[in-house]
Amino acid sequence: MLKKILFLTKEYHHPNISSSGGTGVFYKNLAENLSKRGYEVWVFGSAKKAVDFQENGIKFHFVKDFFRKNKSKEFFRSLFGKFSYSIPWHNQLYVQEKKYIVDELQKYLSREKIALDIIETHDWDGISLFLEQTKIPYTVRFHGSWTVLEKIFGYKNVPPGKKYCEQLALEKSKNNIVISKISKTINEGIFHISNPQLIYNGIDSHIFSNNEKNSKIENSIFYFGNLSKEKGVETALEAFNRIKKDVPNCTLHFVGKTNDYQSKLIDFLPKDVLKDVFFYGSQSFSEIVNLLSKAAVVFFPSKGENFSLALLESLSLSKIVICSDIPAFSEIVKHGENGFIAKDIEDFHAITLKIFQSSTEQISTIENNARNTVVENFDISKMTDNTIQYYQTIISEII
Repeated sequence: MLKKILFLTKEYHHPNISSSGGTGVFYKNLAENLSKRGYEVWVFGSAKKAVDFQENGIKFHFVKDFFRKNKSKEFFRSLFGKFSYSIPWHNQLYVQEKKYIVDELQKYLSREKIALDIIETHDWDGISLFLEQTKIPYTVRFHGSWTVLEKIFGYKNVPPGKKYCEQLALEKSKNNIVISKISKTINEGIFHISNPQLIYNGIDSHIFSNNEKNSKIENSIFYFGNLSKEKGVETALEAFNRIKKDVPNCTLHFVGKTNDYQSKLIDFLPKDVLKDVFFYGSQSFSEIVNLLSKAAVVFFPSKGENFSLALLESLSLSKIVICSDIPAFSEIVKHGENGFIAKDIEDFHAITLKIFQSSTEQISTIENNARNTVVENFDISKMTDNTIQYYQTIISEII
């Protein structure tokens, strides 16, 4: 009988642990939903500092990051990664890190006398490399590994040790969850996983419900997500520059981690346009709802994704989204029905102009379709149901 569940993760969205991206938000949502349903939930991992606390019925225990704890190994990890002849030593330091995490997990479970039914962890970093030593059933959810980000989506400067551990860990992982059809295709090809379970990520559509008290900012474009070249921030800036010439009162709003782009704006936009660009940084869920409720259009110009919670959150808020033409987006967005797909910068320009000129009735139809897409297919309760069913399948096969 499924009762006790642990998430092994290097990322969790909580101020006591660390700032996080989509994986951390995902595990926060899933852990809290499972706890509300009466399951006993633990979250274990490594972070900048060790923490141990309980909140909302969930028990948290994070040990100090291996390389922060061992400064000499951090030094050699960095040094060995710079030269081809020393890469094997570099890789082995990452293997030691994975062994450290599982050793610490086993100590914790033994000390607290916890008898788990299942463990879930993520694909990136190959954190599951030694999990079989716990003798506890486990599943890996493929949020997006460093190997995939480099090979498929063009990410640069990925430490070889991370990819090495991913390859070792994921080739032997037997119970796998993929989060989109494109994720399934990619990971079957790279890691040779077989019969993965497709479970789309979900969000709480009750939380991400449009705040009608916040009226739309006329002709406003919002970008929701971390600002990076890979996420398409430069596409957004160039499209905005073109739109601005046709719609002088157009404004651009960035919600997400800014990285260095706020200081680089002068490289992309004329000085007279800069006054209409606004940065809000990373925000809480409630503030994201308040901000995005004001958007006329939300851009998602990413060059590559496995899946996007930010896209679901925007759709759930009944926003008109314009997405780049990549498989992970086109699985969700049907052009002209619940949003729009843009093939290039000119498409982002032309589609935005068309939206700004559309009637209220046309806009409302697409906004309603956007919201219904999430409520019917991507709500967190459906994702949680599917996850529980898969956990039970794994456990029953072992019994």
